Amino acid sequence: MKIQYITLRVFLLCLFSLAMESTAKDKDNFLRRFQKKPAHQVESSNTLLYKPGKSVNYFWNQFDWMMTGTSRMTYTMSGKISSRIDSGFSNMKTTYTYDSQERETEQLMQNFNPISQTWENFSRSVTVYDNQGNTQERRSENWSGIAWTINYGSRDLRTYNGQNLLTEHLQKEWNNIASDWVNTNLDTDFQYDGQSRLQNYTSKIWDSIQWVNDEKSLWNYGMDNKPNQVTIQSWNGNAFVDSTRVIDITWFNWSGGLDNSSPQSYIMQKIINGSWANDQRYTATMGLNGSQSTTIEIYVNNAWVFSERFSSSFDEQQNMVIQLNESYDMGLAVWDTTYAYYNQNTYDGQGRILETIQNIWDIDLQVFEKMSRLVYSEHSVFTDNQKPFARSKDLVIVPNPANAGEFVQVSGLEGKYFISDLTGRQHSSGFVSGKGGFSTEGLSSGIYFLLFQPSKGKPQSSRLVVR
Repeated sequence: MKIQYITLRVFLLCLFSLAMESTAKDKDNFLRRFQKKPAHQVESSNTLLYKPGKSVNYFWNQFDWMMTGTSRMTYTMSGKISSRIDSGFSNMKTTYTYDSQERETEQLMQNFNPISQTWENFSRSVTVYDNQGNTQERRSENWSGIAWTINYGSRDLRTYNGQNLLTEHLQKEWNNIASDWVNTNLDTDFQYDGQSRLQNYTSKIWDSIQWVNDEKSLWNYGMDNKPNQVTIQSWNGNAFVDSTRVIDITWFNWSGGLDNSSPQSYIMQKIINGSWANDQRYTATMGLNGSQSTTIEIYVNNAWVFSERFSSSFDEQQNMVIQLNESYDMGLAVWDTTYAYYNQNTYDGQGRILETIQNIWDIDLQVFEKMSRLVYSEHSVFTDNQKPFARSKDLVIVPNPANAGEFVQVSGLEGKYFISDLTGRQHSSGFVSGKGGFSTEGLSSGIYFLLFQPSKGKPQSSRLVVR
């Protein structure tokens, strides 16, 4: 497994989000990663997923909902989003394109020309990934009428050895004056041990003429082969000297790199008067559906004191419910909300999302206020393990295939069932118990999905073929 490297600054950002500064692109990457639900916390079952093909978007104007536009989504056969088109009433639309891993590759803005009755390019943002899945290039471009011209961009060029281990990471930015890519940062001199674990590397900065030493990162591992300490050394003009370190690192899970890894706790220390001194402490907890809460404490007068807390929660459909940032008032010994975002998600009996009302926290009034609203429709159906038509091991239906009008028996389960076609349209529903079942009367020949909600336990699904 390839060991992914990371500077300590970004490592700390990864651990407690906004607590430290980093390069803009790395900061965006890690904030985006840790705002998402931890994938390892979500257990997959063969239930059906209904994904909307359209949303009508509204904005709350303090009196009523005002329609602002629509969004249309398309998906692959496995249920991954492939594109989204946002359009409003200003003769402008934005098209988002995604790759097979649901990563955004292009954001294209176009204006409608009423004379030619065509959509014309205006601007776009492009993201390119390397073979390792890392962001290789981001650029923002404007349309000149003939071709795309870059107005901002960044490049991350990585080199690997025969063992698929990183040996160099070169960063460049687009210079409009020079109309060329110019050097900014370089990570080099990577050292690995016999187990291919990263030991250290050196970071340099470009001073417009040559590379100059900046930092050196040193990695240590515990008996479990997971990082338990990372030290950063700063260049003083003559040598690298200790500056900052993270110690006592524990993990909810460690995948071999920070991607898909979740830290549980750590302590950050800094050099003060020649000795290591406590600075900040981080603790995270996991909850249902991938929900997470992280607490940051600062070291004051030889004691740990609350400072900040970040929380996020998700519903059973894995959609965001609340995102909350708080700061601790040491005088009153209470948590004050500094930012909060609350979603009210509404579903139908099949688990299809129908509406999301987005609310924002008003710091002055200390209440949630309506902000926007999305009304979903035109759902498509997929299985959540990306294996179309997968059958739950506990749900047995006989016969299958079945003839039109034939009675189908559901063995050993009691609960409510829903029968839908491949477009997500529901054809029938009902309740079965014991060795009960349902009739396929009224169903034409084709493939259907049977979603079964037991009286006890998780929903299950199966393919139903009607001849």
